[in-house]
Amino acid sequence: VVADYLVEELLARQDERTQSFLLRTSITDHLTPELAACFSGVDVDEARERLDRLQVTGVFITTSDPDGYRHHALFAEFLRACLRHRHPEVVPELHRRAARWYLAAGLLDGAEVHARAGGDWELLGRLLVESSVAAALAGSRQAQDALDGVPAHAIASVPGLALVAAVTACERGEREAADRYRSIVDRLIDQERPAPNGSSKWIPARAVLDLEHGWAFGADQRARAAPACLRAAAADGAAPDAGLLAALREAELDVDEGFFDKAAPALHELANGRHGAWVTTEARATLALIDAANGAVALAEPLLDGLLHASAERAARRSGLPVADGGTGRAA
Repeated sequence: VVADYLVEELLARQDERTQSFLLRTSITDHLTPELAACFSGVDVDEARERLDRLQVTGVFITTSDPDGYRHHALFAEFLRACLRHRHPEVVPELHRRAARWYLAAGLLDGAEVHARAGGDWELLGRLLVESSVAAALAGSRQAQDALDGVPAHAIASVPGLALVAAVTACERGEREAADRYRSIVDRLIDQERPAPNGSSKWIPARAVLDLEHGWAFGADQRARAAPACLRAAAADGAAPDAGLLAALREAELDVDEGFFDKAAPALHELANGRHGAWVTTEARATLALIDAANGAVALAEPLLDGLLHASAERAARRSGLPVADGGTGRAA
């Protein structure tokens, strides 16, 4: 009944150009005149005039900020359904236009949503790699559903997507998949033409992947070389915060191979609280691991008690439950 009303009373009463304008601009929840012009092919002034006129005539368009507009949610869903039914061939292109517009505006979340919807796999790979590297530098993990809905052929042909797939496999402890995707990354990146200065835009991301691989499955030659690559990226401005991750992971690889004395000085420096909460936490935990491995459990316990209590407090705040006791037991 609602759909019939929207067709007969709102959409069908508009002229053909206005109908096309409404259908095309329904691709996004939020509209600006510039974005509406990008979708509809009219200039910005005409797009603004159309939006204002539609708002005044009551066609379920409202202002959302001083220079923004929004279709009523129900009307937008109806328009998108009509667009998919009447002009399915234009839907991916409109999403790709939206992705590029959001990217140019610095709105990366919107760019990712529309790149995914429009099948712009190159852009999606670029965005996911940036977020994956940013997550690693912030001591967190990338979203485990980052590649949901992405076809296998895209992952196998786009280096950014293959790299994210490899990192995801490392985080899940899936060695076979991690090795397979890392080989795909190598092949695809090696096929690309290098930058005029001979450097590669993939250096930070590739180094993060190699560190994740070494952290998950044990140090190898590539994991050992990765910290130097990250330091170089930090020095030339490609990844300014990469030095901390490089120092931390390098020390952890030393611990992994039993070189405790070599790792300890760097870990003590990173554990002093001046480098951010996650770096401090991980460095202290690794120092506690060294103490425990050396049989000095009494030295390890104070480090871990504080870390576990802080972790329990954060979890309690999220869940609304009281802080649980027994930190030392869990440490043991």
